[in-house]
Amino acid sequence: MILTKRSLLRFFFGAEIVIFIGIYLFSPHGIQKLFNLKKEVALSGLKLSTLKGDVDNLKKQLKEWNEDSFYKEKVAREQLYMAHSKEEVYFTQ
Repeated sequence: MILTKRSLLRFFFGAEIVIFIGIYLFSPHGIQKLFNLKKEVALSGLKLSTLKGDVDNLKKQLKEWNEDSFYKEKVAREQLYMAHSKEEVYFTQ
């Protein structure tokens, strides 16, 4: 069986395609890595939106703190358990 130049080139081209597909699908930097990175980006987007909501909430609280004296008293009473000098604080469960 005599291999011609043309059939030899076809064989190497076919082998090259098979190797390329194998590397593309199964290497650590292949398509699986791409899918994992897409999942990671989606999760990071969810975390980012959650953190943006938290930041907005904290900005709202800070604005209320600076503008409303009633809010300061509310925080002092409910979160810090503070009271005026003649008042008593009761804890309930």
